[in-house]
Amino acid sequence: MTTTGTDSGYVRPIRSLVDEAAAALRASILSGEIRAGARIRIQDLEDRLGISRIPIREALRRLEAEGLVKTTPHRATVATPLSLTELWDVYDVREALEIRAAKRSVARLRPEQLEAANMARIEAAAAIREGDRPRFFEANHQFHRLLRDPGSNPTMEHIIQQLLQTADRYTNLALNVAEVAEIAGIQHQRIYDAYVARDWQAVKKETLTHLRITRNTVLEALHSQFPGDKEAT
Repeated sequence: MTTTGTDSGYVRPIRSLVDEAAAALRASILSGEIRAGARIRIQDLEDRLGISRIPIREALRRLEAEGLVKTTPHRATVATPLSLTELWDVYDVREALEIRAAKRSVARLRPEQLEAANMARIEAAAAIREGDRPRFFEANHQFHRLLRDPGSNPTMEHIIQQLLQTADRYTNLALNVAEVAEIAGIQHQRIYDAYVARDWQAVKKETLTHLRITRNTVLEALHSQFPGDKEAT
């Protein structure tokens, strides 16, 4: 099946258009350009993206499955609202899954995988120095994914990626580049060194410390924006 962009003048596969629309919307929601709770109008997206409503509707269904948008009882589509309770829950589940993957990964990591993780760590640090948040998040995810990969599995990794995507919405909203740099730099080095030493207890300690410091810093930064949330106290 094929369709065209709104003003494209040529035919493109609908799957390509769905991917394009989903990627653009996902980036806008994760960056905060589309604010949590904001209504998403299909006509506005047609005008903005130059894509017809059929692939846009399919892209919205995909993002709803990812938890980034939701349909209200009045059939309006909105960017999923945020709450500190959700953030707390996300990190609670991340701890369980990422520590489980790390425990199995420590002894399985090959030297080339460790080297690739170190390059991602260096790339994340460079992105922070240059104030490039999207590049940092990409390198940050790659660093952690490479380290846990030998101990993960496709189902676990899919869940972790969805949790990371949700967590990034809060981090983008709450923290500036300097705060992200302060949290990430030293902790990434300590996590990497623990893996190099094949020291499971150190890996566990440093990974949990990293997750909890990030969670608590974001919670504190967002506290005033969610005064009624039960996890804000």
